Amino acid sequence: MREKWDKWPVGYFHTFFIFFCLKGGLKMPKIKHYKKESDFQSDLIKQIKKDLPESIVLKNDPEYKQGIPDLLIANGNKYAFLEVKKSKDEPHQPNQDYYIDKAKRESFGEFIFPENKQQILSEMYDYFNRK
Repeated sequence: MREKWDKWPVGYFHTFFIFFCLKGGLKMPKIKHYKKESDFQSDLIKQIKKDLPESIVLKNDPEYKQGIPDLLIANGNKYAFLEVKKSKDEPHQPNQDYYIDKAKRESFGEFIFPENKQQILSEMYDYFNRK
C-alpha cells in the first residue's frame, strides 16, 4: 500500500522547496565579527560570568610567559584554559599549541573564536558539570 505522500506529484515538493528558500529557509545564527581580539575577549568573559556566576574568570598577562592561554576559568575543583582569537584564521603564537595541548590532557583547553564559540562553551560547560 502506497503512502499518501507517494501520490503527491514531484512538482509540489519543488514548489514548496522554492517557496521555503525564498522566504528565508532555516535561519543560522549570525556570527559577530570583531575587529579586535580584546573586544571578543571582553564579550566572552561577560558571557562566561553570566552563564557560570559561581566561577572565577582570570585574564592572564600575555607579557608574563609566552604562550600561556588568555583565560583561566576555575569552577569548583575544575579549571579550563581558553586561548582567544578574533577569527579562526588568526595564527597561533609560539607555545600556544603546547599549553592548550597540556591543558587538554590535564583538564580542559581550547582555542576559541567567534566561529566556534557556542560549541567550545557548550563543551566547557559539559566538562564542568561532569562528576
